Amino acid sequence: MNLLIFVTILLLAEVFESWWQYAPTLEGVLYKMSHYAQRNIFMLFCMYPSFYFLLFIFVLQGYQGTLLSLMIVMKASDIVTKLWMMKKMNEKELPQEFQMILRMPLSFWMQWINVIIYPLLLLIALG
Repeated sequence: MNLLIFVTILLLAEVFESWWQYAPTLEGVLYKMSHYAQRNIFMLFCMYPSFYFLLFIFVLQGYQGTLLSLMIVMKASDIVTKLWMMKKMNEKELPQEFQMILRMPLSFWMQWINVIIYPLLLLIALG
């Protein structure tokens, strides 16, 4: 029962994250993040509930689980990478080639794949 509840909560958290970040390009995603960061950096960190939920599950499991650890590292590296790109974009220090990559259109599945991957990984990790 707990497994189903945990997977459902993570699924909803991932849907929320994909929803608020949704944009046609990665540059659009970074601009949305920048909007929250300019208001308050803590507000931006609150927009990632799945990261905190995974930490909660990790602590609840007694700091055990290689797959849970990997999921936390994946979420953290995603957030840190986006923050770094957002900072460089705002400072206008990105190389021209990188700017072109940020303006490439994102396919629909690229922005919603986390809704499938993370709950499935949690199902495997706790199952």
